[in-house]
Amino acid sequence: MNTRGSAAIWGVVVVLVVISAVLAWTRLAGLPDLGMLLEPDLTVRHVAVDRDMATEEQKFQRGDRLRAISSTAEWHEINNLRELRKLLGPLVAEANPPAVEEPDGYLTQEEVQRYDEELQAQWGDDVVALEYQLLRPVHRFQLPQGVEVEAGQLPPGVEEDDKLVKVDGGLLRGKVGPEGLRNIMANNPDAVLTFERTNAEFTGQIYVQRDTRNPGVLLTFLLALLLVGVVWRLHAESLDPEAAYCIGLGALCLAWIALLVLAFQWVLADQLLVAGVIAGLVLMRPLAIFARQFGQSDGLRGGLIALGLGALVAVVIIVAMTTEVFPHPEDALHGAALVMGLFVIYELAAAGSEGESLFGLGEREGYLGGVVVIALFAAMLALVLDPQTFQEERWRWFAVAVPSLLVFGDVLFAVRYGVNSAMGEVSDRHSRAELIRRYLREMGLEMPHTDLRIVARVDAATVEVGLTKSDVETRLCDDAMADAVEILFAEQTRVPLPEGVDRNSDPMAGIANAMGISLAVVLSKPRGSLKLEGNQVEMALIGKRQSSKGDVPSYASSETLDRAQELWTGPVASAALIEVVSKAAKSAGTVTGGAGSKNEEASPALRRKLERTREEVEQSQEEMAELIQQRDQAQVEAQRIQRRQLLEGITHRPNHPEVVGDLELLEPELVDGLHYLLDTPEPIALGGAVGAGKGFVAYCGHLIDGYDVDKMAIIDTAHRRAEARLNTILGDAGGGTGPGLLKGFEGSLHVRGAQRCDDGRLLALCHQCEEEQIRLYLSFESPDADRRSVFDGRSEVLQELLSHREVVIPRFRHRHGIRLSVLELWLEEWTHRYDKKIEGFSRMAEQALDAYDYPGEVAEAVEIVRLAVLACEFDVIDRENLPLRVREARPL
Repeated sequence: MNTRGSAAIWGVVVVLVVISAVLAWTRLAGLPDLGMLLEPDLTVRHVAVDRDMATEEQKFQRGDRLRAISSTAEWHEINNLRELRKLLGPLVAEANPPAVEEPDGYLTQEEVQRYDEELQAQWGDDVVALEYQLLRPVHRFQLPQGVEVEAGQLPPGVEEDDKLVKVDGGLLRGKVGPEGLRNIMANNPDAVLTFERTNAEFTGQIYVQRDTRNPGVLLTFLLALLLVGVVWRLHAESLDPEAAYCIGLGALCLAWIALLVLAFQWVLADQLLVAGVIAGLVLMRPLAIFARQFGQSDGLRGGLIALGLGALVAVVIIVAMTTEVFPHPEDALHGAALVMGLFVIYELAAAGSEGESLFGLGEREGYLGGVVVIALFAAMLALVLDPQTFQEERWRWFAVAVPSLLVFGDVLFAVRYGVNSAMGEVSDRHSRAELIRRYLREMGLEMPHTDLRIVARVDAATVEVGLTKSDVETRLCDDAMADAVEILFAEQTRVPLPEGVDRNSDPMAGIANAMGISLAVVLSKPRGSLKLEGNQVEMALIGKRQSSKGDVPSYASSETLDRAQELWTGPVASAALIEVVSKAAKSAGTVTGGAGSKNEEASPALRRKLERTREEVEQSQEEMAELIQQRDQAQVEAQRIQRRQLLEGITHRPNHPEVVGDLELLEPELVDGLHYLLDTPEPIALGGAVGAGKGFVAYCGHLIDGYDVDKMAIIDTAHRRAEARLNTILGDAGGGTGPGLLKGFEGSLHVRGAQRCDDGRLLALCHQCEEEQIRLYLSFESPDADRRSVFDGRSEVLQELLSHREVVIPRFRHRHGIRLSVLELWLEEWTHRYDKKIEGFSRMAEQALDAYDYPGEVAEAVEIVRLAVLACEFDVIDRENLPLRVREARPL
């Protein structure tokens, strides 16, 4: 059999990759990068900030709508993205390069040459200029200071319908007419006036490359072709060709998915390309599921169901997109990405359930689980930090990065192991017994009331493997069975006999009738099974009738014989081989078959062969012992990694800006108190109102202790699984469950909401952390912590242990010395996150912030600064940018 698979089918896969590459290349040719992302109705969603060519000329802003475009004197009105796609290619082809300003007067030959060189140096040969018209729903602009206005006239650039909305940053509630505007300018000529114009129209030029072929598209499909070739020529012999075909098609799906980041704008404008990306997203994991399950007994049915379901879902989404059930092609892509995620979760759950535990995953499933966990964590982090950017931009990168890692894992698995790799499943006696038991039980469903056994001939010894009530038993055959097996192997026949064979002349027919054998079939060696050099081992499946009931068939059907060979996979054959060879080696020279047994009459030649077999088995056992040792070491390392990941998974990191070493945000007396308490290893208790900054104080203490930022773990007792998490951290030694997670951890542990823990749990945490030399911070939410201790009402033992270690965090309204520093710190943080340029607060804003009472403590102050940054449109946060409740704290 050709283990590489059919060359014709691989040729079809290669042709599909080539056709896909040509299709994507031609459909995207002539479509330049506009430096912005447009909605289907040509509304600007995103504008690139790193345009190299004439950045000051690019007037596009978020929310603008493109109305018309031209490369010559003729304007072309456009209504949607598809119309723009059709027009853009011809317009770029006929457009002229941008022109620099030509000097007036007669030009000499040298001046003409210098002019041409300047044009070439500025733009090159491949850049052209396109004229555009856009509509801006709301346009705000400022009038320059000191502009003189004639009587009865509006200032230059101001139209009759323009509305004056701000004077020196202050909002105007009513409409100001021309006369009022002139009065304002006359009384205060230095005033900064901000106007608002609705549905403002703009024209300008946008510069694009003439040669717009994206080499990344071609390289992506070339990479897919390379992966197909790797799977074709290098996949493991134990991998079924059908599974290899599916993994190759998965690489093609990845190439289509990559278009999401290579040419997203023009993919949205082309339904054919969108359909290809949807098919890639939806079908990639069903193909992998089919490849993974093909070699199993029920893999064809389960894999076909997954593949058929994926194809059906892809067709439904594509039809819904073409019929505009999805108003936006991106909505269809969102749906396809969601379906892909569901298939990944199903694949992980199915792999775990096959191993009887979701945490008992193999190497491939562990890789898959790691990708899922990392992707979910990164996606949630991106979504929390900037939901709008994630929804509009970053989801595409996750939709490409996750499939890339998964396809890499599929290819690596195909090359290294294959679906039916034997060594990973026969490394211990229990695993081998389970494989043999499963095989015999599945065949027992085909042949009820039949005693089934696997019989093997190892040189001159005959060994059988059968089921007992509780285990798998390996023993030497009796003389009658040894004779029957000898004839079965010598004649290469079967029971029932093939059609056309004379039952009277075939010795196996009489033996089967006399011994009650209803099934006997020689099992051929499957691909992926172990090989034993120097020994000829033949194996067969034999079944003896246990009942003479009329409804039980006398002999097995041809379908049952085929089923026996189908279920005889590489791992099962390897497990049986190790068992029978081990039994033959241990039984060499012994009498186990009773008086007159053929095994008792073993000749010296047989003994020598069995001795060689024993040596080979001992060598195999040594190799197996080494393999088991490596597996045990890998399990110990995996447990260590799992323990570290579990600790990281049930905790989270501080969410403070990077202020390492900057203790100006704490009062000097608070810093001195921390230094004093940190001189001894006992826990530190922090009391204060919700949001008062207890976590930040613990964070600063952690840094004073000399630990790295990422060495602080935090657990919140308000979480619904807090009890289970604390039990996991403490372990059996601390009254919890399991080995515990504190041993070996270096750093600090911060417990939020410690008032929810009982005294026993707090004492256990204190003792465990002190024993493991872990700094413990206990935060107590107490609004009256400045009047009464957080340990009032607690046990005397806990009070004696921690009452002298209590630090009270005052309310934020009383912390005048650090208030402005905290506000300025978070101003810098939010301006960085939202990519704004804001220098500080105005005087009136500082007065309002200073007068506010901050009932929500530091947490509310952080949110106030965030809202002000979002509302600010200039380089200084004014009073009007603050929330209403803050402004009302100091009325004008």
